[in-house]
Amino acid sequence: MISAATATDALALLRERSGEVDLLFTDMILPDIHGGELARLALELRPRLRVVYTSGYAGDEVVRDGMPRARVPGKPYAPDDLSRAINEAFDAPGD
Repeated sequence: MISAATATDALALLRERSGEVDLLFTDMILPDIHGGELARLALELRPRLRVVYTSGYAGDEVVRDGMPRARVPGKPYAPDDLSRAINEAFDAPGD
């Protein structure tokens, strides 16, 4: 597992670690950009990247239409919910 404090740091890690990252797990609310925008930029770098979002905020305003590969377990989530979202991400057809 590789972690990053900001979206900017996550994108830098994706550029530096070719082949080491298969899944992006991101919060929707980040210090520098929206999680959906992070996913869009990450997918430009790695088109086959799997994406799972999470959020502690309720409501559709956090989950925007058109988010790439949206799978969103809400916080707090049970380990089974996170595991299910990750499995769904890898079971989905490769884009």
